[in-house]
Amino acid sequence: MSGPRTFEDRATRIDLVALGALAAGLLAWYVGLFVVRGFAYPVGPDGPVYLWWTRLAGHDGLSAVSRPGVPAIALVLQGTLHLPLTAVLSAIECVLGAAVGLGAAALVRQPSGGAVRSPAGQSEPWATWVVAGMLAGTFAVHLAAGYLANLAFAARSITALGSTPTARNPERVSSARSCPVPQPTSRIGAAGRRNLCAAAT
Repeated sequence: MSGPRTFEDRATRIDLVALGALAAGLLAWYVGLFVVRGFAYPVGPDGPVYLWWTRLAGHDGLSAVSRPGVPAIALVLQGTLHLPLTAVLSAIECVLGAAVGLGAAALVRQPSGGAVRSPAGQSEPWATWVVAGMLAGTFAVHLAAGYLANLAFAARSITALGSTPTARNPERVSSARSCPVPQPTSRIGAAGRRNLCAAAT
């Protein structure tokens, strides 16, 4: 009885360490750009645009800008943390870039906890989803270089796909089928349906 439990605890610790290392590595990848190069402003062609939009939204309201998502987050963080707007937008670039990598890792990782485990110690390597997260996260630097709206959409979409029930997890699929909310045609819609189902039960 203690054998399977001990193995599961050990595998969970390994997953947590791998996840923490992945998150720290991706954050270092993005923050390093500002530290090494000494940048004090958001990078990319859209950096000045978001600076202007956020300041305009802070003065005239979110309805004054065409894309209020990132300016709204920036204004909340600026008011809460009392940091310069340039630092807040730069941090958003870094965090969203890392979120893309973590979302990709969640998408690749098996629903049963990252591996098919057994007391005998047989499991699929956790390195699979770590490498997937690292590649997706580092490639997202092309979006982080200014395209904050696209970066936020990518992070949200990949996370939604990673939380969608699949045939590899029968319990989640069975629970999803019993939900009174109609099944959408897209996986992203299915991820939103999960929230509605949770509220309905």
